[in-house]
Amino acid sequence: MDKLEKICKLSRHTIYSQILQLGKKVEKRGAKFENIHRYHFQITYFDQVVDIKLNLYDIEFFVLLNSNVKKATTTIHDIEKWLNAHLFRDDSVIS
Repeated sequence: MDKLEKICKLSRHTIYSQILQLGKKVEKRGAKFENIHRYHFQITYFDQVVDIKLNLYDIEFFVLLNSNVKKATTTIHDIEKWLNAHLFRDDSVIS
């Protein structure tokens, strides 16, 4: 799926579905996932707050940790890798 994401633009529905799937995955890890706005999602894990904001014009995701921009990416997979490395910080991964 990642190669396909790089080749063509995904539909809004597909992107929204991927974000909701990410939400289910992080909730299994004990984090709280909240849909703040149509293009703004928030993950709360202990005292850390991660905001994911979506720019549908260019299909870009902006990841903010405690209101500071940490990552700009074009795929949900990159966000999952970033969450594993910076938020959950253990050997288990989001799956």
